[in-house]
Amino acid sequence: MITIRTSFSIISRVRSNCGVIIMFRSITAFFALIFCLSFITDASARGSKLTGSQLKSTIQGRVLYLSTELGALPIHYRSNGTMSGRSSQLARFVGQTADNGRWWVSGSSLCQRWRKLFDGKSICYQLRKSGNTIYWRGGGRSGSARLSN
Repeated sequence: MITIRTSFSIISRVRSNCGVIIMFRSITAFFALIFCLSFITDASARGSKLTGSQLKSTIQGRVLYLSTELGALPIHYRSNGTMSGRSSQLARFVGQTADNGRWWVSGSSLCQRWRKLFDGKSICYQLRKSGNTIYWRGGGRSGSARLSN
């Protein structure tokens, strides 16, 4: 914050003969402020962390509609620890419109292993829940999903 304020006070003292520099500094300061505020908003809007039995009771027998650039991808989490996803979007990644695998809870993480997606490697995710929205992070990725009723 001090850097941003300093940039604004320097900008206000410089004459118009350096207009390009002033504009660049003010734009840089503005985006730096927005960037910092996005982390504060993001963290507070992410709901409550799901752990252990909460993860299992939230996921098992439900469908998560994973938000992707191409639309929602439904993932069915069955009570027996299996999961499946079916969408035309999957063909771009695995060469077919459906994939299945296994899911389990390990400590505070939801773990899953698809047959084809991610080369069949196990990946564990930390989940947070706010209403019917699930925020996930793991395997170097993060995103959101809508939880079915």
